[in-house]
Amino acid sequence: MRTRIIAFSAALFFAPAAHAQPPVIAAVVIGSRGNLITGVDCPAGSALFAAAGANDLDTTVASLSDGTANVYLLLQNTPASGSYNSGIAYSLNLAHDVPIGSTISATETSGSNGAYVQGAVCVAGANSGLDKSASVVDTSSVSSFSLPTGTLSEANEIIFGEWVALGATAIASYTEASGFTAITTASAAVNIGFAYKIVTATTSVPYNPSNFSPTQTLTAVVASFKY
Repeated sequence: MRTRIIAFSAALFFAPAAHAQPPVIAAVVIGSRGNLITGVDCPAGSALFAAAGANDLDTTVASLSDGTANVYLLLQNTPASGSYNSGIAYSLNLAHDVPIGSTISATETSGSNGAYVQGAVCVAGANSGLDKSASVVDTSSVSSFSLPTGTLSEANEIIFGEWVALGATAIASYTEASGFTAITTASAAVNIGFAYKIVTATTSVPYNPSNFSPTQTLTAVVASFKY
């Protein structure tokens, strides 16, 4: 399968990668827990994946929209009392083109602060469906965690992982999960990470960011998609 990945950052477009060889994708940083403005066109027939979550405690994302009639599914965890949730939204085989300058936004189930879309990628050739997913809620104060996908159904899959830090303490530094490439990275204003990894074997893939400084209470989601 020929795979092309487009990251939502101005003037970024990535050529097809033959078979299972990983394409190159640039990091995308999208402000502070807000909406996302696309920097490239995401054509109909592509797949779009986004990190999305609620800005209020004890609630979840209700829906995600890109301004067209495209339908998005949500993989998210239910937060423990007094914490935030994390999630990955996706739409496979887009029915409608998502033009440059589109706003991708999310709504939350309850609360007054709305939901965020922290980063997104447009992928050509990854429409074969969700395979595995897993989540963790409130890891306690840790410097690392590991969230495995479980054994994959197919060798050629793309893995997405998102984590959210639940505390108010800004993350000074952390190490991205092994073999993953950051789509968004944490900053003093945004304690959220979103990354991907393309694999060519069915072996379970751990989403395992580490070396969080200072230590954090985290919630996270990982999901694999066939291509």
